[in-house]
Amino acid sequence: MGLNSEKDWQNPVIIQAKVTQEHLASLIGSSQQTISENLTLFKNKNLIQIKQKRITILNPLKLLKLAEM
Repeated sequence: MGLNSEKDWQNPVIIQAKVTQEHLASLIGSSQQTISENLTLFKNKNLIQIKQKRITILNPLKLLKLAEM
């Protein structure tokens, strides 16, 4: 499933997270602490849910708008 329409951008997207925070940080040139802080921020803003090894982006459009700030 892609994000082809505005409606798609408002539906949850599930990502099977098979990487650690440390690995993700190294992939994007960041630190594990920054990754952790941002994931916590996104959870507190109800933009994502993390359960086991799955991240659900609850509203991709809102997350995108936050990223563009």
